[in-house]
Amino acid sequence: MKDYYRLTDIQKVNISQNLIDIFEKDICPTRETITFICNWILTDRREKFKAYLD
Repeated sequence: MKDYYRLTDIQKVNISQNLIDIFEKDICPTRETITFICNWILTDRREKFKAYLD
């Protein structure tokens, strides 16, 4: 079985806040946000499911 990229609740909060700050405050993304975005882009849509997104 493939290992899926999973986020903790704290990571979700940090990444979502960083994404908001990028647009509102024009700051640079954190390494954690960059990793999330890269994993999201590189994951085939068939592999994205509710557990991945929650």
